Amino acid sequence: MAGKTLPYDCRDAIRCAEELLSVGEQRWNDAYFLEAALLITDAMKAPHECHVCHYTLALVHTRLVSYTLHALKKKNEARNVLERALQHAERAIRLNEEDANSHALLGYALAVRSGLLGWRGMGSGARSKFEFERARRLDAENPRLYLFRGIALYSTPAIFGGSLERARRDLQQAVSLFEERKSKGKEIGWGHEEAWHWLARCYAKMGDQRKALHVLREGSKRFPDHSRLRQSLFSVEEAWRNNRQRQPGGIGV
Repeated sequence: MAGKTLPYDCRDAIRCAEELLSVGEQRWNDAYFLEAALLITDAMKAPHECHVCHYTLALVHTRLVSYTLHALKKKNEARNVLERALQHAERAIRLNEEDANSHALLGYALAVRSGLLGWRGMGSGARSKFEFERARRLDAENPRLYLFRGIALYSTPAIFGGSLERARRDLQQAVSLFEERKSKGKEIGWGHEEAWHWLARCYAKMGDQRKALHVLREGSKRFPDHSRLRQSLFSVEEAWRNNRQRQPGGIGV
């Protein structure tokens, strides 16, 4: 929070929103994201405005974008939610230009916009890289920088600058930095579970099922309540078994 003191009602709202965000990610249920957004919106009606509220609201909206795109398959609705995420991320930066989290989140949101718009989104793609670099200069040890950038690189087609290998490196760095923070008893915040999940997805997309399984099994031990980790583990294990059975000498079931 860059040394800035927040009102207690604001702190409580942010803490509750982060808890709801975590449960929403674990259960992959948008009701928790919507409740978190309402909490922060209500807190911002008080006579104050802070970058942390705007950052948190932007983060919640990006998770709603992901849910709307992948669970509901509603691209137009996702675009509308994304614009709100961008507005809050940009406002957070105007209120505190030294906040690496906000720059990294804005970089991610711009990358999502670029993906949704295709060739029309090239300007957003260039801005995304700029924001990620600003976040890196401000805090090169911030795990969310590597998480957001890794997801963006994973999701972006190669023709627009995406790269699975670069995504893997960033996501591995995110996992390592989150684990390091945890071991030192530092504040972790959002993203720890997601880093494990996206690293496994990256390995799976690269065709390395063995490493994907290893990451998913380790992640599931650490976060047994994370439903998407469990679902991904089941899917990859099933694909692994089917592949083994098709190989010469494989044992049928």
